Amino acid sequence: MSDWTVIEPLVEEKFRLEEKKFEFEKRKYSWAIASLVTVVMSIATVGVYSFASFSQNNKLERSISQLVAEASKSKENFMVLESELVKVGYEQKLLLSRLEALESANTETKSTLSLWVERTQEDIKTINALVKEGTK
Repeated sequence: MSDWTVIEPLVEEKFRLEEKKFEFEKRKYSWAIASLVTVVMSIATVGVYSFASFSQNNKLERSISQLVAEASKSKENFMVLESELVKVGYEQKLLLSRLEALESANTETKSTLSLWVERTQEDIKTINALVKEGTK
């Protein structure tokens, strides 16, 4: 089994998590822009209503209530996004630590194999010497 077959799935998982993180960040900014547009539109609506006749006071109050409700919803969306980003960051750190552990184990395995090859070569030399002595 080659080293790459062990490490490749971890590397692929790392890239998948980075793509997921990028998508969450992209959504965060989309929500921020949408929220900003909503707030600007709501403020414009409030401005229009404030210049309207006094009989439209109820409509103004409803617009303000909608603005408050939309702001609360945006805050909840940002909180959900933030928790998802934290989770992705944790998964990425966990994956990195696993990759480091594999690299360490790989180094130990290479060292052990080198010692084994060295000892095997010494054994072959010893056997060859014994065979030469036996044929004399």
